[in-house]
Amino acid sequence: MGTALAVAPFNRIPQMIKQKCPRILFNMNNTKETGGYDFTKGEDKLFLEGKCDETIIKLVKDCGWDSDFKLILPECHQNKI
Repeated sequence: MGTALAVAPFNRIPQMIKQKCPRILFNMNNTKETGGYDFTKGEDKLFLEGKCDETIIKLVKDCGWDSDFKLILPECHQNKI
């Protein structure tokens, strides 16, 4: 979330996950050029382009998790939902 995967050791995280485990990147750009890991190719990867806060809020709403999410969201972020 919000990374170019350009700096070690964080750039190794996608390869550390088991092969069939889905990987999702919430970011402004895919990391193919900066980190060498393409989140647009393969059935176990998903690239959600956009600002992290906005994209996560959209995911939460799409899944119907609004009320649960508000319970754990810090007060300073409550007005974003």
